[in-house]
Amino acid sequence: MLKAKLEFQMRDETLAQSIYEKMRGDLLTGVLKPGMPLRVEEMKQRYGASTSPLREAMFRLSSEGFLLLSGQRGFRAGALTEADLLDLAARRSEIETNALALSIEKGSEDWEGELVKRHHHFGLISRQVESGAQKIGAEWERRHRALHLSLVEGCGSPWLLRFCLGLYDHFDRYRRAARLEPQQLVSLTEEEDALVAAALRRDKETACNILSLHIMRTRDAIQASIFMSADALSN
Repeated sequence: MLKAKLEFQMRDETLAQSIYEKMRGDLLTGVLKPGMPLRVEEMKQRYGASTSPLREAMFRLSSEGFLLLSGQRGFRAGALTEADLLDLAARRSEIETNALALSIEKGSEDWEGELVKRHHHFGLISRQVESGAQKIGAEWERRHRALHLSLVEGCGSPWLLRFCLGLYDHFDRYRRAARLEPQQLVSLTEEEDALVAAALRRDKETACNILSLHIMRTRDAIQASIFMSADALSN
C-alpha cells in the first residue's frame, strides 16, 4: 500500500514537472498570451493533465511571477507593462553585471573554455541568421540563453545564478513579445562578441559596461516595439 502510494506521488510530481516546463515555455514564447485567463478545465485539455499536477505546476509558475492568481478569477498569464520592463531591465543590469564581475575574477580555465565553446556555437547560428539561411527560432534562442548563462556561471554563487536566470527569462519574455527584426538582433549580437572578448581578457570594467549597455539597448528596442501603441499587452 505504501509503495503504491509513493509511486502514485512520484508519478504526479513527474507530471507536474512536465506540465510546468511546457507551460513555462508557452508563456515565454507567447503561445499563452499576456493577461490571458488560464481556466483549469481548458488547461487540462491543452496539456493532457489531471487537476492535481496541473494546479501544482500553475502555483509554481505563480510563485515565479509568470502567472497571476486573483481570487475567484483564477490564474492569468502575467501582463507585460512598460513599468515592469523598465524595472526588470534595471534589476537585470545590476545583478547580472555583479555576477559577470565575479565570474571574471574567479572563473577557471574550464569556465573560459565553456564560454569560448558557447560563443562559437552562438556565432555559427547568428551568421546563418545574418545571411538569411536561418530564421530566429528555438535553436537560436537556446544558444543565446546558453551564452548569457556561461558569462555568469563562473561567479561561484548558486543564489546569484538563480536570480540571473529568473531575470533573464522574464526579460526574454518581453523580447520575444516585441518580435524584433533579425537585423536588430544581429546588431545586438555584435555587442555580445565584444562582451565575450572583454570577459576572456579579464577586463572586468569593460565587460560589465558592455553588458549593461547591451541590456539597456535591448530594453529600448523592446520598449519602442511594444509600448509605442496603446497598452494592448498590459490588460
